Parts: sequence; structure tokens; C-alpha cells
Amino acid sequence: MPRSSGGGSHSGGSHSSSSHSSRRSTPRYRSSRTYFPGSYRYVRYRNNQPEYIYSNDPNMNRKSIKSLFIYLPLLAIVGFYLGSLVHIPHKMETVYENPVEIDDGIAVLGSTGQLEDTLSGFYAETGIPVSIVTTDNAWKAHYDTPDDFAYDLYVDRFEDEDHWLIVYTSDQGKEYDDWYFEGMQGDNTTGILSEDITDSFNESLTSYLGNRSLYSVSDAFNKAFSDLTPDVMKVHINWGEIVIAAIFIIIVGYAIVSEIKGIAVGRQYQKCSPDMGDDPNAPNTGTASHTADRAASKGNKDERRCGYCNAVVHGKSMKTCPKCGAPLG
Repeated sequence: MPRSSGGGSHSGGSHSSSSHSSRRSTPRYRSSRTYFPGSYRYVRYRNNQPEYIYSNDPNMNRKSIKSLFIYLPLLAIVGFYLGSLVHIPHKMETVYENPVEIDDGIAVLGSTGQLEDTLSGFYAETGIPVSIVTTDNAWKAHYDTPDDFAYDLYVDRFEDEDHWLIVYTSDQGKEYDDWYFEGMQGDNTTGILSEDITDSFNESLTSYLGNRSLYSVSDAFNKAFSDLTPDVMKVHINWGEIVIAAIFIIIVGYAIVSEIKGIAVGRQYQKCSPDMGDDPNAPNTGTASHTADRAASKGNKDERRCGYCNAVVHGKSMKTCPKCGAPLG
């Protein structure tokens, strides 16, 4: 299905398509060596001693590597985005007996010999056959936009997705020449005619068509294609968006590294239940678990020492040593 390559007009300048995106926020978790309101208490054992950490993440010690799967779509988006920043065109393998078609319905182009040579050079460089059609503005009685008119004209004229059709319409002969042009390109041409390429072409053609003191309509088309042909098959890098891509990659990379670090650290801890006591240094400031606050006031009474590995065990409810697995008396 052909798609618009943009266009221009006497009054409106050149135009192309646009897009938008949306954002959403995610919960933010923090961890601290000291208590803070809304935090949960976790413990691990290092050098046979309990070590406490506080976090407002209720599942800090139960995270799985599966949580990283949510980043796979982001990585796919990053990969696709990076690919769009580098445009590497490849010549189309097309064979047409008449790759250049000029249908000057309103006789506005005059002699087209030089323009035909220029379009033939473009075809030799890209493999894209070009068709230029000129007509009056009668399309306004049947179509809302020149885009719709150009689409139907493409479908009526071509059965393939290889052509680049440019329709020029005009109120020639009137005091105010309300001219338009609209491009319609086949799907197979998008590997060469990227949005950046067609936007640049549309801007050039609009500028030349708007300066009738220097360029006739035929001269304007000839100049625009002459400007385009030497550069159309070059590798194009969108340097303007490289910085945006780099920032996005850094953000996603930081999120992935933080998630991996959180999983690695969190799985070393066990969540303290209210009947397991608390860190003697934690302030009794009133948490959601009043039982835990009362247990905190007991100090070291809830700590026992393993008779096998000499580890300090936190909490009376522990039945086995978390260090060596030996039963606790």
C-alpha cells in the first residue's frame, strides 16, 4: 500500500507526518541502614553477626530474576530506535522500459528534456521509477486533501509498490496561483526514501517553486532532484537524536543494573516478623507493626548463639541456625 511522502503548497510550506509518545511512573523504593517511616525490617548474617537493613519494598528478599523480563520490551524498543538512527540505503532491483513518466496535464512544465535526463539519473542511482503528474485544482471538489487525491492516482496508475509519484496541482492563469504538490511512494521505496530524505526534498522543492522569478515549475523539479540524487544513496546518521538515544540507553541500563543489584542483595536477607525482635538501635517511633516496636525494646534478649558455629541468631522463633542449619536449643 503506497504511503505519503509529504508535500507542499503556495500558502502552507512543506509538510510531513508527526508522532507523539506518553510516559508513566513506577513505584520508587529505598533502603537504609537506619529505620525510616513505612520501612520493613530485614536481617542477614555476616561474620556470625546479624546485620539489619530497612526498606519500604515489602518484597525485597523475594524478588526473582524473572522480574528482569519486564525490561525485554524496553531493550527491543532501544534496538529498534538505534536502528532507525542509521539509514543504509540499498538500490532497488527494478527493470522498467520507461522508468520516467511525465504527464503534464496543464502544460505548466514546458520543455521537459532536461528534467527527464535528471529523473533518469535518479532512477539509475536508486532503481526507483519516478512519475510527475500536473493537473488543475479540480480535485478539491472530490477530496479533502491532496494526499487523498495522490493516493487514488497512484493506485489507478500502478500495480506495484516501486514508484514515486509526485502530483503537482495549480490554478494556473488566475491572479493567485494556489499550487500544491504531493508525493506518494510505494512501500518498496522506503528503504531509500526515508522520512528525513523526503522531508529534505519537500523543503527544497517548496522553496524553488515559491521563487518563480528564478525557477519555472520544470526548473524547480529539476533542481530539487539534482540536489537529491548525489546524496540519496549515502549512509545517513541522525546525529540529532543520538544524544537522546544515549540518554535512554543509560536510563534503561541503570534500571537493569539496579534491579540485578537489588535481587542479589535482597536475597541475602530474611524478613523479620514481629515476634523475632528488632535491631536494638532502631528507634521506637511508631511503625505499622506495634508488636515489632515492643519487641525492639527487649534489646538483645531475643538473640541466641548457635552451639555449633557460634553464630548469633536473631529471634526466638528460629528453630535452626541460618548459618549452619544446626538445630537450636
